[in-house]
Amino acid sequence: MKKRATTVALLAACLATGCVSRVPGETEDLVYYCMEGRVPVPPPDTWGPKYETEVFLYGPHRLAFGSGQCGVYRVSRTAHMRYRVNGQVVEKHFDLSGLDAKRLRRGSYAKTLQFFANMDRVEVRISTPVQGDFPRIEVVASQ
Repeated sequence: MKKRATTVALLAACLATGCVSRVPGETEDLVYYCMEGRVPVPPPDTWGPKYETEVFLYGPHRLAFGSGQCGVYRVSRTAHMRYRVNGQVVEKHFDLSGLDAKRLRRGSYAKTLQFFANMDRVEVRISTPVQGDFPRIEVVASQ
């Protein structure tokens, strides 16, 4: 518990000062970033297409649309998802060999690897927060 409190305090201090040093636990292969599944209308859908996650794997991580997680992770090179949109099954396999820790290493704020599904189309994006503006989006794969 003490280690977690120390990490939280260090992260808070870093965000307050705008530092870009590494988060405790980061190495050349491990980097702090967030990952999430997104759809145009966040669950629970009250209108629009209904998305149901059947399988959503990013390397060893299990995700779902409308949720995410942050931490110090190794950058995975593959993603597999199978979901239903309005009852239709959609399945996608991504080769993310172009991703590496350097592309996801944060500046002042954590970057987010997003899997954005819009009906049967999926974009894998890196979202970088920009202070006082919309995040900068870089599409790294699309199917």
